[in-house]
Amino acid sequence: MLISAHRYHFLFCHGYEDRGAASAGVLAIGDMGNVFGSLHLARMAKRLAAKVTIYSDGDQELGDQIKIAAGEEIEIDNRRITRLHKGPCKSEVVLTFEGGEQITEGFLVSDKKE
Repeated sequence: MLISAHRYHFLFCHGYEDRGAASAGVLAIGDMGNVFGSLHLARMAKRLAAKVTIYSDGDQELGDQIKIAAGEEIEIDNRRITRLHKGPCKSEVVLTFEGGEQITEGFLVSDKKE
């Protein structure tokens, strides 16, 4: 996955200025590629954004486990991400999936710098 976009690793140190965003994404990969870690970040992001989606990057089993734990509180997207890049406004991040479909999030949260 090509990562060339601004992502937050410490949400309240670096993400607070984007509070009020319409949407945010959480990457459930690396250390956050588990139910507890990804839901923890998603719930923190929910304080700053109206809608939060956890992206499992193609891990259907993980996505299903997160969905059971999150219920209707958080959305889950299990599509494989092929590219991330900076969006046109503020801290927006554009996610490109296999097949070319794209989604823009107000900001993106992940576990570490890459």
